[in-house]
Amino acid sequence: MNFVTKKKISTNIIFDIGGVLFQSMYKDQNSKYYVPLERGIEMLKKCHIQQDEQGNKLHNLYVLSNWKSPNFHALTQGHAAIFDLFDGIVISGNLEFAKPDRRIYEHFLKHYQLEAQTCVFIDDLFENVEAANYVGMRGIHCLDFDVVEQKLSALNVL
Repeated sequence: MNFVTKKKISTNIIFDIGGVLFQSMYKDQNSKYYVPLERGIEMLKKCHIQQDEQGNKLHNLYVLSNWKSPNFHALTQGHAAIFDLFDGIVISGNLEFAKPDRRIYEHFLKHYQLEAQTCVFIDDLFENVEAANYVGMRGIHCLDFDVVEQKLSALNVL
């Protein structure tokens, strides 16, 4: 008899975009563009390559960010290799609410059928981290990438 064992995802890691993975750059007072933050992308890739003893992916990676749909579409088209690393994306531009409104976190959890305690949320805005903590996620305030990586290590994610 051949038994198939379902792989167990250890942690669901949720990334904000601005200030965590991309930095806003201004062309002039009316227009801006975004460039990848090298340390943020390194951290994302480290999370992506984590595997269990059988070589199965250890973490699911998600985006939860406040963006307008057309702007986000342009960002994903320009950086497809980065966005291909994610298992799911929720942006506020497709909803009636945005971070730090708790409804966006609850929507995210319900949409992907996740338990809050299995999620680590990384954001550069403290109020968004607090809101994630409020719904039961483990929030990490991203001001220093070394500190974020230390916290991820303490959670056995890295």
